[in-house]
Amino acid sequence: TAYEDYAVEAFKVDAIDYLLKPYGYQDFLKAAVKVRQYLELKKNAGTTSSAEGYDSNYIFVRADNKSVKVRLDDIFFIEAMSEYVKIHFKDGSSIMTFMSIKLMVDSLPASRFMRVHRSYIVALEGIDNMHRSEIVLSDGTILPVSASYKEDLQHYIDTHSVIRKPIH
Repeated sequence: TAYEDYAVEAFKVDAIDYLLKPYGYQDFLKAAVKVRQYLELKKNAGTTSSAEGYDSNYIFVRADNKSVKVRLDDIFFIEAMSEYVKIHFKDGSSIMTFMSIKLMVDSLPASRFMRVHRSYIVALEGIDNMHRSEIVLSDGTILPVSASYKEDLQHYIDTHSVIRKPIH
C-alpha cells in the first residue's frame, strides 16, 4: 500500500508482513520469505493450526543458517522481536529465528501454547500464577498479559481450576 496509516490495522488482523510503497526488492524478498515459511509450517502441521490433529512433539525453525529441531517440551516462552522471534527454553538458553509471532503461534498446538500479548507466547504448563495483567512463570519470569488475550487466558485458568463446593 501507499498508506502507512493502515500498517497498525494490518497487524491487528495478523498480517504476515506489510509493504509500504515504494519498496525495494529486498523488502519484497523478506516478505516473500515470511509467507513461504508460514505456508511450509502450515503444511507441515497439517490443515489445523490448533492442537486437534497435532501429532508432533517438535518443530523445525531456521536459526544460524540451518534447520534446528525444537522440542515443544523444552519451550518456556516465545518473544517477538521486530521481524524475529526469540524462543526461550526451560534450561535458560534461547535461539532467534526470522519469522513473525503469528506464524509461530499458528505452528504450535493450542492445547499447550497460548499467545498472551502481541509480543509473547507462553507454554501453558510453565504458568505459575496470574495476577491482574501479568503472569508469573515457574522460574519467576513476569510477562504482561494484554487485554485482548486476557479473556482466553482466564478461560484456560478457569477450566483448570479446582472449585470447592460446600458440603451440605
